[in-house]
Amino acid sequence: MTSKRVFSLIVAVGLAAAAAMLASCGSSSSSSPQSGFVTTMVSDPPTCKGPSGPYAHIWVTVTDVQIHNSSSNNWTDLTPGLQPTQVDLLAEPSTECFLAMLGSKTELQAGTYEQIRIDLANKGAKLQQNNQCGSGGNAPMHCVVLTPGNGGGTFDLQLSSQAKNGLKIPSGQIAGGHFTIAGGETKDLDIDFDACASVVVEGNGQYRLKPVLHAGEVEFSSAINGKIIGANTLQPVAGGTTVVALERREGSIDRVVMSTTTDLSGAFALCPVPTGTYDLVAVAIDGAGKAYGATVVTGVNNGSAVGNIQLFPTTGANTSFATVTGKVLTSGGSGATSEDVNLSALQQVAIANQTAFMITVPLANQSLATASVTTQPATCDPSAACTQFSFDLPAVNPHAAAFGSSPLSYAVGNDPTGYTVDAQTLPLLTSVCSSGMESQSAFVGVSPGNPAAAGTLSFTGCS
Repeated sequence: MTSKRVFSLIVAVGLAAAAAMLASCGSSSSSSPQSGFVTTMVSDPPTCKGPSGPYAHIWVTVTDVQIHNSSSNNWTDLTPGLQPTQVDLLAEPSTECFLAMLGSKTELQAGTYEQIRIDLANKGAKLQQNNQCGSGGNAPMHCVVLTPGNGGGTFDLQLSSQAKNGLKIPSGQIAGGHFTIAGGETKDLDIDFDACASVVVEGNGQYRLKPVLHAGEVEFSSAINGKIIGANTLQPVAGGTTVVALERREGSIDRVVMSTTTDLSGAFALCPVPTGTYDLVAVAIDGAGKAYGATVVTGVNNGSAVGNIQLFPTTGANTSFATVTGKVLTSGGSGATSEDVNLSALQQVAIANQTAFMITVPLANQSLATASVTTQPATCDPSAACTQFSFDLPAVNPHAAAFGSSPLSYAVGNDPTGYTVDAQTLPLLTSVCSSGMESQSAFVGVSPGNPAAAGTLSFTGCS
């Protein structure tokens, strides 16, 4: 799987027990014990891709994806409302998780599934983007594009009789004979579309699609998904930005592994996630500038659907961010030395039956999890390379919940509200300064709408 080019139908796979439709390569409302989540990917070995192979692109237009449940004997629509979407089976992935998202990710009723069908468009279908196979109403929906070394040009990719009725993957072509998902699980389903073996060149020079497909569960990674809502409204935080960070404990500090923003429905997905246990940390700012404090959910395993996570807003007359400022100095044996430094805002969390630890609080106002800066000579200190920083951070104590309870049970500390600013030289795990790879500020107390100084974080003996 890791050696293949991957485009994903990242479908979102359908129907909760109560048929609730949920959100994007993200998720949805809380999953019931009778449902789980699935991410569907389509991969293709690149043996026929140029420049060594004949094809620059193989375009197909997908109109629907469905899956069959053996116990109910029903087909479930995985992409309801999908408009015809054109995808290149030879495209390079933008991430290991997906290239093209075809639908909204929903819950899939727990059970066993033994057949998958991909429906392709007929000529004249209305695309939401430019047709890569030509212009005009008679342009084909599916085509191959030859490399210049093979003559170039775009040619109609005709559908074989079975393709016209949908590309079916029967149980004999699904690893293990079926795909099974249990309640509360998130699984990745890989559809191996061997486009190179599926394109037949006929004697008259025409190209025909005779699909060769297999399917099976992807084991090397899987998604973590859920939905972020406001604790006061139980609705998505409207009009602003909500950032979710996936963090892993290093000693007493949660460090960011990856991060994302939610969609308009509050849904998010982090993928691909290697096997392990993580903490999820989310913050937000709404369209009116109101800050929502960090919420951390601990003990989340890869492949988990976490359901709804609540964020707690700043209260009182002023609900805006506090601004934490400071500077970073780096110097070598003979003076100023420029270095790349990663800056994070840390907050202490105490949760029942766990040792207190620090989380990295994402920077919602910058839509980032952390900030990377480069110190420069003589910018804010004549004796060292230097940079100044300014973070907008919620002036709210973090809320914490342990994953596994339904609904999640939140606790909040009563300590003074504030942060520790943490600086690490880059690359991580490589010592570039004799003073060490990390420097931290003292505790910085904050209040809504007011500035607070973190002071100077210094590195010496840098090279």
